[in-house]
Amino acid sequence: MSVVTGKERGFTLVEVLVAMAISALLVGSMYSVYTTNYTTFRVQEQVAEAQQNARGALQLMSRDLVMAGYSTTMPQTNRGIVFANRTSLTIQINESNPAHPFISYSRYSSASIGRREGGTRMAVAERIRRLNFYYKDAAGNPLTDPSGTLGPDATEDVKQITISVTAGTPVFGGYSGSCTLETTLTPRNLP
Repeated sequence: MSVVTGKERGFTLVEVLVAMAISALLVGSMYSVYTTNYTTFRVQEQVAEAQQNARGALQLMSRDLVMAGYSTTMPQTNRGIVFANRTSLTIQINESNPAHPFISYSRYSSASIGRREGGTRMAVAERIRRLNFYYKDAAGNPLTDPSGTLGPDATEDVKQITISVTAGTPVFGGYSGSCTLETTLTPRNLP
């Protein structure tokens, strides 16, 4: 049996407990930093996805709306914007699909934008919180009545359309994000 001298002592129980407490604090703070960064990353990833959805929807709508009224076969008096209000818009483009010359954009569900060409309606963008259309005449004056619907005479006066799309993210870790994108376009084929 060996004899323990004063120089060969081990750690005391108090020293071990203090070391464990300090280690636990370090591991806890590292975990806290990790979860915060992970939540931030996920929210920003979802915001980027929402921006892409909104950007794609704006691009698709802009492409169609710029061509509103394009036709080589329809009479000039029967072209362009068929129905318009703040949340939906129907245009006529005879050349896109002669069997179904009307294209409509509106909310498809509570969180998406729908596009109807003929009888088929499809979602074109998801996680959309708001879709609004604003109309102006040739002088730049807004064309809306209190209900937000343009009458048949007012649709003939539309020269500019502003599309506003707000896309959002689901709540993740108590955080959510949103972005609003707008574009103003001038359909070149309106009477």
